[in-house]
Amino acid sequence: MLESLAPMTGTPNLDWVRECLGRGAEDWADIERAAAGVPPGSGGVLYLPYGSPSGERAPFSDGAASAAWLGMSVTTSSAELLRSVYEGLAFALTECLDVLRLDGVLAICGGGSDSDLFCRVLADVSGRTVVRQDAPEVGARGAATLAGVAAGVFGDLTSGVAALAPTTTRFAPRAERAELYRRAFSTFIATRDALRPSWPELRVLRGLVPDLVAERPELAPSHH
Repeated sequence: MLESLAPMTGTPNLDWVRECLGRGAEDWADIERAAAGVPPGSGGVLYLPYGSPSGERAPFSDGAASAAWLGMSVTTSSAELLRSVYEGLAFALTECLDVLRLDGVLAICGGGSDSDLFCRVLADVSGRTVVRQDAPEVGARGAATLAGVAAGVFGDLTSGVAALAPTTTRFAPRAERAELYRRAFSTFIATRDALRPSWPELRVLRGLVPDLVAERPELAPSHH
């Protein structure tokens, strides 16, 4: 039996925050360096990563789900906002892992796994060791392995996997961050659930804004 969850809370949140903070021209290495320079907890800022226009589908289904920053003040820095998005994504994935009761080593792949910062944060937040393949195109490697077995290049699937297995990088959770992230994760869930009743009305307001501006042009944002 195969169990899976496919949340909508992915790395497009990172693309969005980079653009919104006016850092779209910066290299990702510089973005991550800025975020990594912020202590764990992002200065008390939490990010709810439900930025998909379609809402969320896992581990709960809510088409009205919306993204939000919480805990900000006039002292909050752009680097703290950046780091909070990495942590918010890790909180959302940890909830999925807990729902599926997945313990032990966590194998990770995909575009987001290219980020050392994200892998470290996910390990710290989830309390699980994260293992990332160093070679790209995990899916293509799997297809090549199956093709090799079918063509007789490999005697069986086990030998094929061993022959094409890349090196890996491991990110172990750091014990000194466990309590902070335990509290932050608990607050993430509590505040998210407290906001859920307001999500439908927020969606309604989102749709009403263009109509209100059409009726009252003075409500349109000024670009001067």
